[in-house]
Amino acid sequence: MLVVVTSNSIRNQIESDSKWEDIVAISVGENYIIGLRSDGKLAHAGHDLGDGQCDVDDWENIVSIATGWRHTVALDSKGNVFITGYPVFPKNIALIIRIVTSRNGFPV
Repeated sequence: MLVVVTSNSIRNQIESDSKWEDIVAISVGENYIIGLRSDGKLAHAGHDLGDGQCDVDDWENIVSIATGWRHTVALDSKGNVFITGYPVFPKNIALIIRIVTSRNGFPV
């Protein structure tokens, strides 16, 4: 996979971090990038800006990721939704969780 990054600081972080190997998906937020690895773990680079949007090191078995302005959302293989960062639109996030879980057969 080729990832083109225009920010030198983020590019340097990605090139020097082995966590950025085997990336199958990426999502970009404000001044940060999240990568989904083939093993279900996440890599991150960029600036956290103090909101915690890059606090994803402990997340495992992730199958899908999304980023927003200053937040990161992920879905794991069991249907659990993980959210970290600045809660810009908490009502919308709650709605997303209900839609995702009900469409995948998980109790709402």
